Amino acid sequence: MRYNWNLNELNTNRIILEEVLKNFDDEEMKMGINESIALYKNMLKMVNKHGKGVEVFDDTYMDFDITDVINELTSSYNKNNFHYLYPLLNSFFVIKDCRFDIKEAQEKIIMTNDELVNITKDFFEDMTTPKITKKFNDILDKKDRIQICYARGNSNYAGLALVDDILHNKYIFISRKNEILDLVLLPHEAFHYIFNDENVGLARFYNTRYLNEVEGMFANILFADYYSRNTYKNNNIIKDYNNSIYQEHIEDLVIRNTLLDCIDKNNKIRLHKLNKFLKSVCENSDDFKTTDELAPYLDTPQYLTMTYSLSYLVAIDLYYKYLEDREEAFYNLECIKYNKETNQVISILENNGITFMKDNYTNLKKYLKKKD
Repeated sequence: MRYNWNLNELNTNRIILEEVLKNFDDEEMKMGINESIALYKNMLKMVNKHGKGVEVFDDTYMDFDITDVINELTSSYNKNNFHYLYPLLNSFFVIKDCRFDIKEAQEKIIMTNDELVNITKDFFEDMTTPKITKKFNDILDKKDRIQICYARGNSNYAGLALVDDILHNKYIFISRKNEILDLVLLPHEAFHYIFNDENVGLARFYNTRYLNEVEGMFANILFADYYSRNTYKNNNIIKDYNNSIYQEHIEDLVIRNTLLDCIDKNNKIRLHKLNKFLKSVCENSDDFKTTDELAPYLDTPQYLTMTYSLSYLVAIDLYYKYLEDREEAFYNLECIKYNKETNQVISILENNGITFMKDNYTNLKKYLKKKD
């Protein structure tokens, strides 16, 4: 079975919104409508006329500009949010010496889209709750909410949950490569779809945006468990991949924020000072010889790197709550996602049993240990 968006519906929605836009003078409302119009235009571009492939998510660093990075790091917004950043940077010392084997995660597997969906259905039935499983089945019943394509060229693994705040439509996009990591994409994006029923618009503009990936990271961790119990191969394949991505984000944050002390009065980076500091915290770190070599660590905006890092730590704490009480863990997840206190990230987490900020990363340390 093919899983495709209804392109006529997408185009009709775009046209409806363009007509609606003519009736509004309020600038904030117009901005929201224009965002939804752009969403549908991009969705139509993402899928080619045959619906078989996609050429997006190019994994290059052509837009890297060290000046933009410096401006972001020295901005008042970044300085005002250092209290979110500090506990993330400290976790570097927990994970810096860990080594993860991610080659097997990129092994080729051949499966149909139906098989991919059926595995995800089984995951929901096995690892979530009846209420959440029903929500996933409702997505499937709508038939045209999911687009599954095969990646072409230099595309990354790609999944997106797309939300139109105005007409209240949600969609899932999956670009797969016939690799083991394909298995994680649909659970991850389905969790985004399910746990974004409220606060969708708010989350983009307030500090709660740092929690935008909590449900996706939680899905990744739960799927790693599901995969290890249902395969005979290396049980840590997906878990190691999850941890390796977190490690990369934390390393990026450390390098990025170390730069603040390595910028001279002319906004030039003193690489020798940066290299010296990195060697002091990690003996095996490689020296940077040019600023261009920093590109892979700095091409993603800091708030996104913080979002993935913070969300992963929250998801690990939720996972250990899940092992004790599944229903309570999902209730805490809902409370985190649907909270109206748009700028009180730390208090939201503390009120829902998230402890890494105060317990010296107890659950992260447990999670990083290999199973015997």
